Order: sequence, then structure tokens, then C-alpha cells
Amino acid sequence: MAEAGEAHAAAALVIQRCWRQRKALSELQARRKRQAKRKNLIEEIISTEKTYLWGTRVMTSCLLRPLLREPPKAFSKDLLVHLDSINSSLEVIVRCHTTLFAQLKSRTEPEIVPSICIGDIFVEISSYLKTYTMYITHYQEVVKILASKKGDAKFQKVLEGVISKECQGKGLKDHLIMPVQRIPRYNMMLADMVKATWPSHRDYDDLSTASSKVSEIAALIEERSAASARQQKVLQLVNLIKFPKGKQIKLAAAHRKYLFEADGLVTQRNGDKGAHSEYHLFVFSDMVLCCTRHKDSYKCEITLDSDSVLAVERFPAWVEVTAKKISSLVFANMEADNLDAIHEALVEATDGADVPDSDKMRNTIRISQSKDSLPSVKKKSSVKRMLSMSGSMSGSKKGKDGSSMPRSASTFTVGSEKQELISMSRGSTESELDSIADGTS
Repeated sequence: MAEAGEAHAAAALVIQRCWRQRKALSELQARRKRQAKRKNLIEEIISTEKTYLWGTRVMTSCLLRPLLREPPKAFSKDLLVHLDSINSSLEVIVRCHTTLFAQLKSRTEPEIVPSICIGDIFVEISSYLKTYTMYITHYQEVVKILASKKGDAKFQKVLEGVISKECQGKGLKDHLIMPVQRIPRYNMMLADMVKATWPSHRDYDDLSTASSKVSEIAALIEERSAASARQQKVLQLVNLIKFPKGKQIKLAAAHRKYLFEADGLVTQRNGDKGAHSEYHLFVFSDMVLCCTRHKDSYKCEITLDSDSVLAVERFPAWVEVTAKKISSLVFANMEADNLDAIHEALVEATDGADVPDSDKMRNTIRISQSKDSLPSVKKKSSVKRMLSMSGSMSGSKKGKDGSSMPRSASTFTVGSEKQELISMSRGSTESELDSIADGTS
């Protein structure tokens, strides 16, 4: 028995040793693959950094400086101001990347060894990369001006005339976009470096920190870029949207953000009659404009803002709004995301809305996915169904007696009578719904 026990123990030790060897071999193979990936990524970072540094130097010395030194008559003052700001930003960017490239080269020569660390370099340089936010702000302005001059032969001739051999056939616009693309590329390459580095490697923590910092900068740049684009869109719409006489809206307000625009089929209801029209909707953070297209502009037909919107409620298939001086409307074929954005914009608008006296008429606007999904207020069952579907909304407003009333309260015109329908909970009884639908409550 003793001999059998010793044999079993020896066999167990052999099995354990084989298992450990197999595990170590598997780990070694995985690390070799990761190390090969790390080496390729480091080589890519250095190679693209060299190309990028060359391109930015060419842009400043061969394109921007000559244009700013002797400004062409075809260039507007605004364009020259933005190009000068870009040139100033590039001087800081070039110095930053010259240092980065030198440090990377010193770490990787004469060869890239498995223990090499580059994460600390990017952690140190990350704070300087915020300079790109200023660059991108002016870059978008320049791109807009260049696009407006696309059909100007004299302007295009000037741009072609500054292209030298060092530019390798690339024009001003091709060079200007390089810094815009650089930070997202760093973000991608550093994220791949973290994946290719095992946790016990001494470069892992610095790489993780650098990747996080660069990702934050990339998000900041993207946010600034989007905000600048929205601002430019608002400024563009100031000249495109025409308002009726006596009704002028300040679109370029500091608090107002442009969200989106979309075409929609609008049904305007007066009593039992309805007329279909196509409107182009401009949705802002606190306002919705319903416009008709003209040759080179838009005419605002309906304005939903803090001066007109009284209450708003989001239903599963539409958004319902109570407003002044306009008939009941249905916006058809709207996507759910657009409905959510419209709902949020109109909720924001109600924050500045004044509730009229109880004897003033209030009308209803419904923004729906299709006209068939809109419940008819003429039928008791439809009213009951709509009340059952309605949910509570954030925020409230004061009722006639000064008590708190849910913002989801809606007013409908049924025939010649006005019935105020207060949205009830899903637990409302059948008799309660009947009384409200009949107007006996």
C-alpha cells in the first residue's frame, strides 16, 4: 500500500509539473505575440510621427507664412485672421511634437527591446496636446471660408500658386486637416498599446494613464468641434430663416444650441377639418421652428418657444404640446430620437412660459410618428385610451387654485367647448375616465 501511495504521489507531481510547463509555454507564446504587436505599434507611432512632423513644418514654412507675409488680395480679412491664429497654434504644436519625436527616437535606438517604455513620454506630453482645441476652432472657420470660395477662379488660382515641391502635390486644405486627424490616431494607437501590454510590464500603468488622458483630450476636441459647428449653423440660419413682420427671434442667443433639422408632414387641424402641409423643422435646445422652403431661404410659419409653449408631454408615439394662438398640429413620420429631442426642447421652452387666464383658449400640437397613431378627441374611448397611456412628466406648474399640477395637463377643443384633461395615473377607474371624457368631472 505504501509503495502504491508513493507511486500515485510521484505521478501527481509529474502531472503538475507538466501542467505548469504547458501553462508557462502558453504564457510565453502569448507574450511573444504581444511583444511583436507592441514593437509594430511603436514603429508605427514613430513612423507616423516623423511624417506628421514633416507635414506640419511644410504647412507653416511653405504655405502659411508666405500667405501671411504677402496677403493675396483675394483673401478676406477674416480668412487671414484665422490663418494667423492657426499658424500661431502650429508653432506650439510643432515644438511639442519635435520634443516627442526626439524622446521616442532616443528610447528606441538602436533597437526596440521588450522592456522599452514609452507611456511616461505621452503622460508628460498630454497636457500640451490641449493646444489642438484652439487650432480646430480656427480650422473650422477656414474650411467654411474655403468652401464658400470653391467657385472663385481667382481665389483657387492663388491657392494653387503657393503649392511647392515640398508640398508633394497637396494643397492648403489637405495640410490643414492633418492636425485634426492626429489626436484621434494617438487615441487609437495608445489604446492598442495597452491591449498589447501585459499587466506586469513596467510600462503598463503609464500607458493606461496616457491612453486615458489622450482619450479625454480627444473627447474635448470632438466636443469643441461639435459646439463650434453648431454655433456656425446657428449663424448661418440667422440669414436663412425669415420671420413674419413683428416676430423676430434672436437665434444666436448664448444659451441656445442647434440640435437638428428634418422634414415633416404636418397636419393642421381646425375643429373636424385638417390640412396637410410639409414643413422643414429646425430644432434648437429650447425652441422648434416650422418653416417652408423658398429658393434661397426659409420662411418661419410656426414658432414654438417660451412665448408660445405652455405645456408639453411625451406619449409613446408622439409629443403633445399646449401652445398659444395656433391650431392643433400633427408632425408625421418622426423618428423616436427626433421626438425625444423635440420633447426636451419644448420642455425647456415651458420653463419661461406664462400660463394664461382660464378663459383664454389653448390649443394642442401633437408631434407623432404617423397621423394614424393620433387618438381622436371626439370619441370617448380614444380619450380614455390616451389618458391611460399618458405617464407622469418631470416638472410641474401651478393650477388655478395655486396647487401643484402635473405639466402633462393638456387642453383640447371638442366642438365649441373647451375641456381640460388632466393626465391620470394608470390606476384610474373606468368611471373616472368616463366622467372626464364626457366633461362631467
